[in-house]
Amino acid sequence: MDNKIQLACLLLCISLLGKPSSAVEPVKPVKRPSGVCQDETIICTGSYMSEFKCPKINQRFCTDLHHIRSTGECDGDFPIITRDSWGARTPLKPLGTMGSNLSYFIIHHSTGDSCSNRKMCLKKMKDTQEFHQKPTKGGGKGFDDIGYHYLIGGDGTVFEGRGGRAKGAHSPGYNHRSIGVCLLGDFTKTLPTTDATTSLKRLHACLQIKGVLSVNNSVFGHRDVRPTECPGSKFYSSLHEKFGDFWHRISPEIWTNCRANGGTCLDVTKVECEGRWKTGLCPGPTEIKCCIPE
Repeated sequence: MDNKIQLACLLLCISLLGKPSSAVEPVKPVKRPSGVCQDETIICTGSYMSEFKCPKINQRFCTDLHHIRSTGECDGDFPIITRDSWGARTPLKPLGTMGSNLSYFIIHHSTGDSCSNRKMCLKKMKDTQEFHQKPTKGGGKGFDDIGYHYLIGGDGTVFEGRGGRAKGAHSPGYNHRSIGVCLLGDFTKTLPTTDATTSLKRLHACLQIKGVLSVNNSVFGHRDVRPTECPGSKFYSSLHEKFGDFWHRISPEIWTNCRANGGTCLDVTKVECEGRWKTGLCPGPTEIKCCIPE
């Protein structure tokens, strides 16, 4: 009797081993979308997809359509669209790197047309990189890559530019120690959308949590560190209220117009100028003026 039971058990085990487990699904190959392998120095019309390999080095697979993905940096609050998603070409040269706990968060506007939906903003991203990498003799900026670390569309979408670790090309004197963020559009006479400014503040907060920015960082407009109208007069006047104690927490170290005249930006209500005051050369409130020594 025992032998019969043992034989029955053995036959049952063999029969079970012969059957595929219903819990294990066969691996299905990912269908390759339509597209081409192209030189990675070319802006992709859709998105680059790194999971599909190309036969030649320095090539990447470019799809016809956009496949939107997040960098994962701030996914707890909002996504940051990857460079591959918007079709970015590789930098013309390797970019320098920055450390962590940076002290400066500098805000820009792109000028030109704004974008109100993702499709428009994706095109604006490609156009911006094209303009930034175009040689200066051809009317471009002559940068190795798009100059900003992050860019934000009118619909609130945040795009990865250089990302939070690469040295920027947006504010000379600060490029190696700041995060430069650009809102897409011209905000000289109009304000950015609420969606865009909400994403700007969320990005500022997220980068502190991630350790990219110091919790004691200082927020500037581009005009605070360069002789420019950027990020637009209307927008600039609203930034103090939006960023509170972060706004000018640290005084700008470089201000070209005042420094070019041999002066220093000082508060006229707190100090006396051992020389003469000159207006229009310093950023911030009206009581901040340029003191030029005699």
